[in-house]
Amino acid sequence: MQRFLLLLMLWPLVYWGSFQSASFFWARRATLGRGGSLCTPAEYLRDHRSFVVMVIGRNDGAYLDRSLRSVFSQQYDRFRVVYVDDGSVDRSEHLAQALIDATATTRQTSLVRHAEPLGLLGSLKELLAQPQDEIVIVLEASQELAHEWVLDRLNRYFANPDVWVVIGGGVTKEGLTRIPPYSYERDNLKDSLVKQPMLTAFHARLFGMVDEEDLTLGLDTGDFEIEKWVHMVPIIEMSEDHTTYVDEPFVLGFAKPLSPQEAERFVAGYRSMQVRPPYPKVLSLES
Repeated sequence: MQRFLLLLMLWPLVYWGSFQSASFFWARRATLGRGGSLCTPAEYLRDHRSFVVMVIGRNDGAYLDRSLRSVFSQQYDRFRVVYVDDGSVDRSEHLAQALIDATATTRQTSLVRHAEPLGLLGSLKELLAQPQDEIVIVLEASQELAHEWVLDRLNRYFANPDVWVVIGGGVTKEGLTRIPPYSYERDNLKDSLVKQPMLTAFHARLFGMVDEEDLTLGLDTGDFEIEKWVHMVPIIEMSEDHTTYVDEPFVLGFAKPLSPQEAERFVAGYRSMQVRPPYPKVLSLES
């Protein structure tokens, strides 16, 4: 009888321990940068970081519904959504507005319309003109978050103040090919641009530390994936010891081949980036 009563008293503790173990199973599979480590459960419960998810599209009306709904469905309490229609001519901005209106919540959601394309970098410069204390995630409208707990999962890394950048994996919709989060080392970072991860998340203040002249290398490339690396290479260089690589699929998307014109622009931007000296490591995010 005494054993039965003891087990009855201990059961809630056993149940809670099992729940915590399951919740952090994937988190422990992360490949950590030298400066990064996962926060403890107690730290996670105390610190919910703010996120901004920028979805950018240009004539991507066919994908927009799934993309935006994957963001709106996130089971997380501190994030805002910005949809950027970058010079579309397929009236996809009207579909975006209808989706925003149909899923209206107390969450801050906005639509930005560019009559003429600004590209990913121009849109980021506009969004982060006054960087806030938030984590930035950029999605192409042809991509979608893999499940409704993506932001919750990412917060378990960023709740650690020593983590400034998370490079995550994804899955391509063609053949469901899994793409791992390639680890980029300082010595071969610029030679590894063909290995593009599906998800990059970074502290907003890091973008403001990239020189304006370097950002012009990728303007008007016509391909958002190419433009992403114009700012991500400096950000990874600056935060090498604070970058975490997570072998977990966060994003579903299409693996788009480059057109000859895009490939030509990519090579030109790549060569310019090759001759640029590496950014020094940043010791603090405080300005």
